[in-house]
Amino acid sequence: MAMDENREEMRRFLNRARILNCIDSHEIEAALQSTGLEMTAERWHRFRADPVGFMLQSDDPTQRALWSIIERREAPKEPVKAVLV
Repeated sequence: MAMDENREEMRRFLNRARILNCIDSHEIEAALQSTGLEMTAERWHRFRADPVGFMLQSDDPTQRALWSIIERREAPKEPVKAVLV
């Protein structure tokens, strides 16, 4: 792997870790809605204490819900076009 590719992979990994660390409870609740699972206060406290550990130890539906949030936030945004009046 070339040095530039390695740096890009590291940048993407760190960005995803930052996103995981900044997820709010309402985002998780919305992402879990279709699974029948809840983000209880106890689960929320565990997530806030260690987001990475929580994700690694979670069931598949919870991991997929967290990953969907990360992917959505990571996706490039459409640039805002200036409207001249």
